[in-house]
Amino acid sequence: MNFKQHLTIFLLFLSVFALTGQGSIQSSDGKIMFLLTESLVERQSLIIAEPENTLGLPIYSKYGIGMSILAIPFYLVGKLLSMLLGIDPAMATQFCVSMTNAFLSAGTCLLVYRFAFERLRFSPKTALVLAVAYGFSTIAWLYSEEFMS
Repeated sequence: MNFKQHLTIFLLFLSVFALTGQGSIQSSDGKIMFLLTESLVERQSLIIAEPENTLGLPIYSKYGIGMSILAIPFYLVGKLLSMLLGIDPAMATQFCVSMTNAFLSAGTCLLVYRFAFERLRFSPKTALVLAVAYGFSTIAWLYSEEFMS
Protein backbone atom coordinates (compact mmCIF):
# COMPACT_ATOMS: atom_id res chain seq x y z
CA MET A 1 0.00 0.00 0.00
CA ASN A 2 1.23 3.44 -0.78
CA PHE A 3 0.75 6.83 0.84
CA LYS A 4 -1.96 7.89 -1.62
CA GLN A 5 -4.14 4.89 -0.75
CA HIS A 6 -3.64 5.44 2.98
CA LEU A 7 -4.54 9.11 2.59
CA THR A 8 -7.68 8.18 0.64
CA ILE A 9 -8.85 5.81 3.37
CA PHE A 10 -8.11 8.40 6.08
CA LEU A 11 -9.95 11.15 4.18
CA LEU A 12 -12.95 8.87 3.54
CA PHE A 13 -13.48 8.34 7.26
CA LEU A 14 -12.56 11.90 8.19
CA SER A 15 -15.08 13.34 5.75
CA VAL A 16 -17.92 11.21 7.11
CA PHE A 17 -16.97 11.87 10.74
CA ALA A 18 -16.55 15.62 10.17
CA LEU A 19 -19.77 15.97 8.18
CA THR A 20 -21.80 14.15 10.83
CA GLY A 21 -20.09 15.84 13.77
CA GLN A 22 -21.83 18.45 15.89
CA GLY A 23 -19.24 21.17 15.40
CA SER A 24 -19.68 22.24 19.01
CA ILE A 25 -18.95 20.92 22.47
CA GLN A 26 -22.14 19.81 24.19
CA SER A 27 -21.04 17.71 27.14
CA SER A 28 -19.89 19.21 30.42
CA ASP A 29 -16.84 16.91 30.32
CA GLY A 30 -15.90 18.24 26.91
CA LYS A 31 -16.37 21.82 28.02
CA ILE A 32 -14.05 21.32 30.99
CA MET A 33 -11.40 19.75 28.75
CA PHE A 34 -11.83 22.64 26.31
CA LEU A 35 -11.33 25.15 29.14
CA LEU A 36 -8.12 23.34 30.08
CA THR A 37 -6.92 23.48 26.48
CA GLU A 38 -7.74 27.18 26.36
CA SER A 39 -5.90 27.76 29.64
CA LEU A 40 -2.84 25.85 28.45
CA VAL A 41 -2.62 27.92 25.27
CA GLU A 42 -3.64 31.33 26.54
CA ARG A 43 -2.16 31.36 30.06
CA GLN A 44 0.21 28.36 30.09
CA SER A 45 -1.60 27.23 33.23
CA LEU A 46 -3.55 24.23 34.51
CA ILE A 47 -6.02 26.52 36.27
CA ILE A 48 -9.31 26.68 34.35
CA ALA A 49 -10.97 29.33 36.56
CA GLU A 50 -9.10 32.11 38.29
CA PRO A 51 -9.37 32.60 42.09
CA GLU A 52 -11.09 35.99 41.81
CA ASN A 53 -14.02 34.30 40.04
CA THR A 54 -14.31 31.31 42.39
CA LEU A 55 -14.42 32.52 45.99
CA GLY A 56 -10.65 32.72 46.26
CA LEU A 57 -9.80 29.19 45.13
CA PRO A 58 -8.46 28.23 41.69
CA ILE A 59 -10.34 25.51 39.84
CA TYR A 60 -8.49 22.71 38.08
CA SER A 61 -9.83 20.19 35.60
CA LYS A 62 -10.92 16.89 37.08
CA TYR A 63 -9.86 15.13 33.88
CA GLY A 64 -6.42 14.20 32.70
CA ILE A 65 -4.30 16.54 30.65
CA GLY A 66 -3.79 14.21 27.67
CA MET A 67 -6.85 15.07 25.59
CA SER A 68 -6.37 18.77 26.23
CA ILE A 69 -2.78 18.56 25.00
CA LEU A 70 -3.90 16.66 21.88
CA ALA A 71 -6.41 19.44 21.18
CA ILE A 72 -3.84 22.27 21.28
CA PRO A 73 -3.11 22.17 17.50
CA PHE A 74 -6.86 22.25 16.79
CA TYR A 75 -7.27 25.20 19.16
CA LEU A 76 -4.48 27.05 17.35
CA VAL A 77 -6.07 26.34 13.97
CA GLY A 78 -9.33 27.77 15.35
CA LYS A 79 -7.53 30.93 16.45
CA LEU A 80 -5.97 31.25 13.01
CA LEU A 81 -9.33 30.74 11.28
CA SER A 82 -10.94 33.36 13.49
CA MET A 83 -8.28 35.88 12.48
CA LEU A 84 -8.44 35.02 8.78
CA LEU A 85 -12.23 34.89 8.54
CA GLY A 86 -13.04 37.57 11.09
CA ILE A 87 -15.29 35.37 13.21
CA ASP A 88 -15.62 35.06 16.97
CA PRO A 89 -12.53 33.24 18.33
CA ALA A 90 -14.63 31.40 20.93
CA MET A 91 -16.79 29.82 18.22
CA ALA A 92 -13.89 29.03 15.88
CA THR A 93 -11.74 27.44 18.58
CA GLN A 94 -14.62 25.36 19.95
CA PHE A 95 -15.50 24.19 16.44
CA CYS A 96 -11.94 23.15 15.65
CA VAL A 97 -11.39 21.49 19.02
CA SER A 98 -14.65 19.57 18.60
CA MET A 99 -13.12 18.00 15.47
CA THR A 100 -10.25 16.44 17.42
CA ASN A 101 -11.96 13.07 17.79
CA ALA A 102 -12.99 13.04 14.12
CA PHE A 103 -9.30 13.09 13.21
CA LEU A 104 -8.38 10.56 15.90
CA SER A 105 -11.19 8.19 14.89
CA ALA A 106 -10.28 8.43 11.20
CA GLY A 107 -6.69 7.63 12.14
CA THR A 108 -7.84 4.64 14.14
CA CYS A 109 -9.81 3.35 11.15
CA LEU A 110 -6.67 3.64 9.05
CA LEU A 111 -4.75 1.71 11.72
CA VAL A 112 -7.36 -1.06 11.66
CA TYR A 113 -7.01 -1.25 7.89
CA ARG A 114 -3.21 -1.30 7.99
CA PHE A 115 -3.10 -3.90 10.76
CA ALA A 116 -5.50 -6.20 8.91
CA PHE A 117 -3.61 -5.80 5.64
CA GLU A 118 0.00 -5.73 6.77
CA ARG A 119 0.05 -7.87 9.91
CA LEU A 120 -2.83 -10.26 9.44
CA ARG A 121 -2.16 -10.51 5.67
CA PHE A 122 -5.79 -10.00 4.68
CA SER A 123 -6.60 -8.85 1.16
CA PRO A 124 -7.03 -5.09 0.66
CA LYS A 125 -10.77 -5.59 0.18
CA THR A 126 -11.16 -7.57 3.42
CA ALA A 127 -9.02 -5.07 5.33
CA LEU A 128 -11.21 -2.23 4.03
CA VAL A 129 -14.38 -4.09 5.04
CA LEU A 130 -12.95 -4.49 8.55
CA ALA A 131 -12.04 -0.80 8.75
CA VAL A 132 -15.50 0.21 7.50
CA ALA A 133 -17.14 -2.15 9.99
CA TYR A 134 -15.08 -0.68 12.80
CA GLY A 135 -15.64 2.92 11.73
CA PHE A 136 -19.35 2.77 11.05
CA SER A 137 -20.64 -0.15 13.13
CA THR A 138 -19.05 0.47 16.50
CA ILE A 139 -19.08 3.26 19.04
CA ALA A 140 -16.13 4.87 17.20
CA TRP A 141 -18.51 6.91 15.02
CA LEU A 142 -20.44 8.14 18.04
CA TYR A 143 -17.29 9.22 19.88
CA SER A 144 -15.94 10.94 16.76
CA GLU A 145 -18.79 13.46 17.09
CA GLU A 146 -17.97 14.65 20.61
CA PHE A 147 -14.91 16.07 22.34
CA MET A 148 -14.39 13.36 24.94
CA SER A 149 -11.37 11.38 26.08
